[in-house]
Amino acid sequence: MKFKSILVLSTVILLSIFLSGCWSEDTSGGNSINSNGGNQNEDYSNSPLSYFFHTFDMNVSGAAYLTEDYANNTATLHTSAGALSGGLTINGNGTYVWNSTWEGRVIQGNWEETDDPDYPIVLLKGEDGRDWKVEKDGERDIIIWDQNSISKNGHPIE
Repeated sequence: MKFKSILVLSTVILLSIFLSGCWSEDTSGGNSINSNGGNQNEDYSNSPLSYFFHTFDMNVSGAAYLTEDYANNTATLHTSAGALSGGLTINGNGTYVWNSTWEGRVIQGNWEETDDPDYPIVLLKGEDGRDWKVEKDGERDIIIWDQNSISKNGHPIE
């Protein structure tokens, strides 16, 4: 049983590394296109939001929970490994580039400033077509949240 658990964990880690892949973005200076077909001209690079303007390694945290069997006086700890989840670049001009390992493609989109001090940015039409709220996590990291049940952590790679 121990060997099987190690094999499953190793497979999950290797799969997440494989799926994280490598990606690139257009740095030719062309105009970014927003969701309604126009050019995104607003520049936020000198605003308090500049905290978010980086390229982040994204990951999904592991999980652990306990189930108790009172009849047999036992408790079982269930764990799952975290996984790499691609990369995300948030630009100061209102655009983002997301290497989605979930969808297996690069998503180019726009973000908007919100009135929510906890989630000052929302990525529009991101992974799974959802809008993802973005918040600070500590001094450098971010957390993105699909406003439902999924969250991902990001650490700047620059």
